[in-house]
Amino acid sequence: TEDCEDKENYEFFTGTPEPTGEPTPPPTPPPTPPPTPPPTPPPTPPPTLKPCDIKVTMNCTLANDDGEEADCKETFENEYEGECDVNVKYCYSVDSVDGIEQTVSELTVTHDGEVTKIVPPANAFTVPPVYEWCETKLINVCEGQVFKSCVEANATMPGFTEDCEDKENYEFFTGTPEPTGEPTPPPTPPPTPPPTPPPTPPPTPPPTLKPCDIKVTMNCT
Repeated sequence: TEDCEDKENYEFFTGTPEPTGEPTPPPTPPPTPPPTPPPTPPPTPPPTLKPCDIKVTMNCTLANDDGEEADCKETFENEYEGECDVNVKYCYSVDSVDGIEQTVSELTVTHDGEVTKIVPPANAFTVPPVYEWCETKLINVCEGQVFKSCVEANATMPGFTEDCEDKENYEFFTGTPEPTGEPTPPPTPPPTPPPTPPPTPPPTPPPTLKPCDIKVTMNCT
């Protein structure tokens, strides 16, 4: 009373096959990362203030017969032929190196150990503009002497607690130059070693004692 059945399929394709099942979904793309923010630039440092910086200069000149000025060092350290007592002119200048306004609070000139204070007692002044001045001195150039001079200045600048300073030396000699440095002391002789004591004689050994030695005798008659 039961039925029976059977079937067989045969299939082939040419060209692009048609999908035979559920279509494969496309792959899920990875999540898009949030955009990277640009790096934060470092904070801008405050402007750097350069410390005060001043420059002093000095020169010495002698007026020739033709009215031209000659440098003292070049004139007198060579074969000078002229009067012994001559007037020489010293000129000085103080200025700011970078053109930044600075206050010159101290200014001194020294000639052969004699110090002249220009500031104080005069009021302090600012540079720039350059501050210049000259003075004339009568010197004797026939005695064989070394003439030493120095100009020195101290200055301050707003925003800085430390002073800055500069100085310049000027030196020339006439005739036979004197030594310009400290005299060289004579060499220190080496210390004299103490006398060598005579050798200590060895101690005298104590006298050798012979061990005791006695003899007893006896007789009977």
